[in-house]
Amino acid sequence: MAIEKGTGDLDHIEFQREPTRQPEIRRRPPFGASPPRPTNRATHAQAITDEASNAVSEITQSRQASGVDPTMLLVLEFDSVGKDLRDQLEDRFGAIVVDEQRAKVNDVNHYRYIAQFRDRAAVQQFQQEIDHYRNENPITIALPQGGRRDFFDALQHTLREQ
Repeated sequence: MAIEKGTGDLDHIEFQREPTRQPEIRRRPPFGASPPRPTNRATHAQAITDEASNAVSEITQSRQASGVDPTMLLVLEFDSVGKDLRDQLEDRFGAIVVDEQRAKVNDVNHYRYIAQFRDRAAVQQFQQEIDHYRNENPITIALPQGGRRDFFDALQHTLREQ
């Protein structure tokens, strides 16, 4: 049924509402084994920091070379083992997970996420969490100390998304 056009209304395409549907219910994994603990958290944190910094630099340079404002789009790829990090990426770091893949290898879940950060401040908060993880600092920024430890123990790689 068409809606009558009122004074000051703009000409546009009329959209119809999609039938109501239930949102996907994400099942939280049961409490189980912790993610694999790195032999040296400081070294692991430094590797994640280096990968994240390199990815951000490469994104900035390639976007600027293409004439795109790099502050408007920052997308990183994450790999994790044994722990689903999607909720923390979205709820704690304000990232939007645009793609998620899960594979089971030797009875261990491996996850790959492509996440878009809303701005550089969100990435800086992520990097502050890495520093707190490296130093085992108990102060909460976005994650409490135990949650931070599990998050970064599970995080294996941070890469630039093309």
